[in-house]
Amino acid sequence: MRAWILCLVLILAGCRSIHTDKSMWKPELNVREVDFSKALAHYGQGLIIEGEGQKSSSGALTQFKLAAELDTSSYRVQSRVTLETLLQGNTDIAISGLKKFCNENNELLVAWVDLARANRVAGKPNDALEAYRHAVALSPTNAAIYASMAGIAFGQGDDKAAFRFLKEGIRLTDNKKGLLSICHNQGREFVVSDELDRAIPCFEFLIKNSPANTHQYYYLLGEIYRRLKDNKKAMRNYLLASKQKDPLPDSFIRLAILQSKKDAKKSIQTLERGRDQLPNAPLILLALSYAYRDAGRTDDFVNIYDEIVNVVSKVKSEELSPEFFLTYATACAEAGRNDAAQRILKKCLEVYPDSIDVLNHLAYMWAEQGVELDKALVYAKQATKAAPDNGAYADTLGWVYYKRGEYTSALKEVSRANRLMKGRLEIIEHLGDIYFVLGDTSSAVLQWSKALRRFPDNSRLILKLTEQDVDVDKLLEENRKNREVIRNRNK
Repeated sequence: MRAWILCLVLILAGCRSIHTDKSMWKPELNVREVDFSKALAHYGQGLIIEGEGQKSSSGALTQFKLAAELDTSSYRVQSRVTLETLLQGNTDIAISGLKKFCNENNELLVAWVDLARANRVAGKPNDALEAYRHAVALSPTNAAIYASMAGIAFGQGDDKAAFRFLKEGIRLTDNKKGLLSICHNQGREFVVSDELDRAIPCFEFLIKNSPANTHQYYYLLGEIYRRLKDNKKAMRNYLLASKQKDPLPDSFIRLAILQSKKDAKKSIQTLERGRDQLPNAPLILLALSYAYRDAGRTDDFVNIYDEIVNVVSKVKSEELSPEFFLTYATACAEAGRNDAAQRILKKCLEVYPDSIDVLNHLAYMWAEQGVELDKALVYAKQATKAAPDNGAYADTLGWVYYKRGEYTSALKEVSRANRLMKGRLEIIEHLGDIYFVLGDTSSAVLQWSKALRRFPDNSRLILKLTEQDVDVDKLLEENRKNREVIRNRNK
């Protein structure tokens, strides 16, 4: 108000000055208007100094201080004084000046909020809270103030006070979502910093105040209790999570894993309930297939793959990882469904053409079956080029060469695989097979015998050695005695 009155007065005074009649009326300014004029001049001078690139200069601060002394109720001026004082490193002086201004202008919300922020930055949380209490008294529906107070309380370790501020803010303001996000983020931070006991009340608070997301928060509580090795509470929260609207697939899977340790039947029932509630969740079906297998329910184990094929066709392939496809294909192969396993791996390569694990897996599967050997060679070479020190990939390439009748190349690659991964049954057996087709029967018998000593119950090795007139019983007895001697030495 005073600014436009002053401007009007100055304009009128200027208009009168063009007349020469000294007897005419001359406007006069009262003391307050004179002080305001001077304050405006000092404030303008301070801005000019700042504009000249001297934002932290004593000159600007001096001008702003003079303006503040002349106009004690202008927060615009006081904020400049505070800023310049802070820029010069005088934090306590800046805060003291701002606090004095707040006390003299008790109803100015922005000043109290800035005082709280300044104290918080200065590492004075109690003073910050005191200033925020003044602010919230002036504006009890301001959600940002409650959020700031909760943040300070969490930082001080006073979680009960933090929840009290959040609860009050939710009750009095219309920004419930924003306040709940503060609690959510804080809970996540506690989990990351391994303060799990402090994270638990955060998610319990969210369950009470955010009903739309209870399925997520019960699941998170289950994860926390699992990390704390409290399986009873973990299962309780996973169970609650699975019974909410739009439950997460992992709620059923985690619960079933814990249940399987004591009650396999109950574990299967949980996964079947998950399948019924979330029929398009392939991970639940995959977990259920393994549960059936472990329970000896072979027919169910095999038949469920038709469900998985149907579900995967409805799900965007990009949402499934290469690991899922590999796990799925391996399970199919174990169930005797090699045709399905191949389809799955081919599907994966459409989405992830450079997945070397999948390339290697498919190449080995083709080699074992003696089919698609040209493609198998391309895939195996691609895998070994990407990971030349991977013994499993080298063995696959060697085995593809073997199936193609390229035995010299096969021996080279499988020998390299054996150097990289000593003691692997498949690799040692492959070496023996290659030596045998090359006509080096003694080397073949040597490799098969090595493998049998490590794996004495392997029927394939027993058959191959028996066909070469090797006394398998004598070989195994000698191996047993040698192991006994070694054990005695180590006693």
